[in-house]
Amino acid sequence: MNGNGNATVINGVKTLKDILPPEGQPVHVLFVGKFPVKESVDAGHYYQGRMGQKLWEMLKRYGIIEDKFEYLLPNVFEDDDLPKYGYGMTDIVKRPGESGDELAKTEVIDGYARVKRLIKDRDVKIVVFLFKEVLEAILKSKNFLMKGEIIERGFDKSNNKAFFNNAEVFVFPGMGFQQNIQEEQTIMKQLKDKIDELNQKE
Repeated sequence: MNGNGNATVINGVKTLKDILPPEGQPVHVLFVGKFPVKESVDAGHYYQGRMGQKLWEMLKRYGIIEDKFEYLLPNVFEDDDLPKYGYGMTDIVKRPGESGDELAKTEVIDGYARVKRLIKDRDVKIVVFLFKEVLEAILKSKNFLMKGEIIERGFDKSNNKAFFNNAEVFVFPGMGFQQNIQEEQTIMKQLKDKIDELNQKE
């Protein structure tokens, strides 16, 4: 670990460590990405690239995290506040990569095992896949994805949560492509409503 925000070193490679609430506190949502990009690793914070910033914009727009003025200041980052909401953040692969890089099957299998163990150990309620292709890669690598089965954005309508210790599975509406804004609003409202429901149960 180098002291640079959430940066760490794994197997001799500089990357980002998982962000989680302290032990004993509930993990309502675990955000799962693909891998950290160079801009994020250099900054020591998740989703600092041009496309990655869209994640934070969406989470603020839909009230998943607070939209604070302080985030406009240097050295103030959204991911530092995730634990206070009961959120965690990780990647399926902990090595840095570039947008468009393919994941090796062995990386996906190993990453799935690690994320599944994390979901179980921390009793995660909702696992949010920030990229649909990551969930698809996991399901294909374990032969869980039936031929012709389509993964939809939003909450999983099949039985995929059985593969994630019965956590609710949510596929983010997407950060890097043009989409139907009404569909996005509907999907994100579902996530916000589910999080509000979890908060009310505390």
